[in-house]
Amino acid sequence: STPDDVVVLVIVHPKDPLWESTANLYSPLVINQRTGAALQLVPSVSEHELGWAVTTPFPLERNG
Repeated sequence: STPDDVVVLVIVHPKDPLWESTANLYSPLVINQRTGAALQLVPSVSEHELGWAVTTPFPLERNG
């Protein structure tokens, strides 16, 4: 496998209005496209211990 075989995905929680949607950047899904192997990367320390937020708002522009 090479780094080009890997895809990293995040879990998105869409909301209405769309700009209030969030994405979980703390525990991404890591998938090897060549082998089909996948895992969810879950750090061993909490996001609070690291000073990270579990969810991050999308930086969408508001039109109207």
